[in-house]
Amino acid sequence: MIVIPQPTNSIRAARIALVLCGCLGYGAALAQWHWIDAQGMKVFSDRPPGLDVPDKNILQRPKTLTPSDTPKATVSASAGGASASAGTAKPAVSAAAAASSAAKTKEQEANAKLVEQIKATKVKNCAAATAQLNTLKSGVRISRINAKGETEFLDDAGIAAEMKQTQRIADAECR
Repeated sequence: MIVIPQPTNSIRAARIALVLCGCLGYGAALAQWHWIDAQGMKVFSDRPPGLDVPDKNILQRPKTLTPSDTPKATVSASAGGASASAGTAKPAVSAAAAASSAAKTKEQEANAKLVEQIKATKVKNCAAATAQLNTLKSGVRISRINAKGETEFLDDAGIAAEMKQTQRIADAECR
């Protein structure tokens, strides 16, 4: 009996998790600005912070800035020449922010472990699909058990269909 490898539930779950991680990463990529506001809270946005946020509180800027994204840093004459960011107050980094950073590190480690598991599964699936293709190409009689429990042999059209399906699996898993 020839068994064509089909993705198991754990493989499907791993693939779904990988896609979701990618989607979450894409959402994070949209929030290109990261700063600490006046209350000490971290803010993520796709728009630059207001002029009231000191430059030292801006933790992350977008990789490429366009002129419309850059905040205007002009100082009015009525301010006496002192800039709004000249204050000596230090950003309030809370224990929650440190815990958030540790949680991100654990999440990154978990994602890396998941990626390694998916890679290992793909290697096993590739090997199984390649072995199945070699069996189908060998010219031996191929049989399977039908729904009634009877043995039935595949004809040339059935073998061609199995080869086509197995080749699709091999193409997907052997990249």
